[in-house]
Amino acid sequence: MAPLEVVAEPREGGAREVFRRGLAALRQRRFDDAVRDLTEASRLSTQPVIFVNLGLACRELGRYREAIAAFERYAVAPEPETSPGQRVALREEIARLRAQLEKVTHVARPVAA
Repeated sequence: MAPLEVVAEPREGGAREVFRRGLAALRQRRFDDAVRDLTEASRLSTQPVIFVNLGLACRELGRYREAIAAFERYAVAPEPETSPGQRVALREEIARLRAQLEKVTHVARPVAA
């Protein structure tokens, strides 16, 4: 799942600039920077496009719980321009990440002596 094509940006001036920095970092595969900037943008605005891109950055860092939370926040109120195919892909990605978490949780449990 690639960064969502930006069809909207936060309306708030401060959030817009931080969002743009975060999106640029995501596209440049600087995921730590992307998470930092997109998290800050999410504090300044609740526009959905922030959350799907934050989810992508978190996923790339292996921060699956945070990625799922961000994707779910987007899924509740996606951008109107989000295609049905993008919505399906997002739901599939959430399910895939949940399965990864279950696998990791299961493997990480200690074996009884």
